Amino acid sequence: MDRRAHNYRRSNSELRTRRRHAYRATLAVSVLAILLCAALACTAGPTQAVTALNVRAFGATGNGRTDDTKAFTRAMRAAVNARATLYVPRGAYKLRPLDLPDGLKIKGASSTGSWLQCGVTFGSNCVVRDLKLGTFGYATHNRANASHTLFERCQFRGGSATPISVNSNVITLGMTSESCDHITFRDCNVERNLGPSDGARASFCNVAILANGSSASGAYVDSITFERCHFGVSNGVAIGSPCFNFLCWTNYSGTPRLAHHGWSNVVVTDSIFEAADQTTVDIADYPLQSNANVRASGPFTMTGCTIMGAGKNPALPYGNGIAIEAPHDVLIENNTIYRCAEMALGCGSGSGYSYGAIIRNNRFILDEDTFTVDDRAPAIGLGGTTMTFSGNIINVNAGWFPMRLDELTDSTITGNSIHDSRTSAIDMMVLEWTKNLTITGNTLTCGWTTDPRIYGSANGGSTNTNNTIANNTFLHN
Repeated sequence: MDRRAHNYRRSNSELRTRRRHAYRATLAVSVLAILLCAALACTAGPTQAVTALNVRAFGATGNGRTDDTKAFTRAMRAAVNARATLYVPRGAYKLRPLDLPDGLKIKGASSTGSWLQCGVTFGSNCVVRDLKLGTFGYATHNRANASHTLFERCQFRGGSATPISVNSNVITLGMTSESCDHITFRDCNVERNLGPSDGARASFCNVAILANGSSASGAYVDSITFERCHFGVSNGVAIGSPCFNFLCWTNYSGTPRLAHHGWSNVVVTDSIFEAADQTTVDIADYPLQSNANVRASGPFTMTGCTIMGAGKNPALPYGNGIAIEAPHDVLIENNTIYRCAEMALGCGSGSGYSYGAIIRNNRFILDEDTFTVDDRAPAIGLGGTTMTFSGNIINVNAGWFPMRLDELTDSTITGNSIHDSRTSAIDMMVLEWTKNLTITGNTLTCGWTTDPRIYGSANGGSTNTNNTIANNTFLHN
């Protein structure tokens, strides 16, 4: 054979071999690219790195029947390691209780479209967006020492039949030794608790912030923020809460009831609270063991919110719109509170009295027949010390006195407008066991023919002492 022909055939054969290898390599790269695209949601531009992983690429089905727990565990680990966001497409994901690792960023299709059907425990530096979280029997709850985690545009479901436990609430922050701080909920919905009513025990709340102050090592809860949230939305059957819609509570130790520490810096802004079967917002506290003259918990701030009432179930105790049970430095400002079965606002309880509360520029719309009002409950009950109650508008047509000041000291009641449209005579403001009050510049309007009254003298011996009551305006309809 001619050498040139032989060399030609050999080179041609080598060329075909190289082409086959190149084709196989190209095919492998193409398959890899397809798999990568299935796992990655390419949100960046052509010169940027891929920033998201898709949970479906790790085997999750989202069909509501298959257990997707292992797939989620793999996907969450991969997302944290890659510093990528884990994307959860639309679907219902059946899961065993899920533990979100520190640093996880996870996002769904929408707050109702991507549903993690399980209890959720979260850690630190997590970002959770556009997901529905929870199912009956479980709560969304922090892991011990969780901090700087954000929930945004999420919907929460949960609650159980087991009273006084982490999972008895829809969202539980704190509890036994699970401290947390700097946790933010923004534009979220919290469904009505799926548990039953529980009488006098505060067991089945929608949100429970629980500082365990019974020991120095108990759970601390600090810097919790809710922005533009809606509490007590429908769980598919009802709205509100079988117990309290929103609860802050400090555990205590011994008799008298004293706490080593409490919760602190809780802020709720521009949010809506559906009326609970019992009390809608309850912030409760006890004195410190180290100094019984100092309250363990506070500050608490609520601004720009709407309370849609309270006490929907008349067979249950309580039924207050906002109950301030003695934390320090409470600010209740620019809120709208609708009619409640008992007090629309009550300060002070068996746990003691608060100090430093500022309650101003709120509208109490208590003359709409939304609830049957307990005739033994005033519309507003104030107790404590160094309180400012100013610029509030109160419209009343049922219940006991429009305002009762009981064991209130060193406080100012000024610039409020109180209107009682009832035609039967009743005192507009009643003072009992008060001291060093300044009650000035208020307008009191009644619907009966006799003059509206502030009942209780400025200096009534041991009952009321050293009060200044002057320059108030008394009007008839």
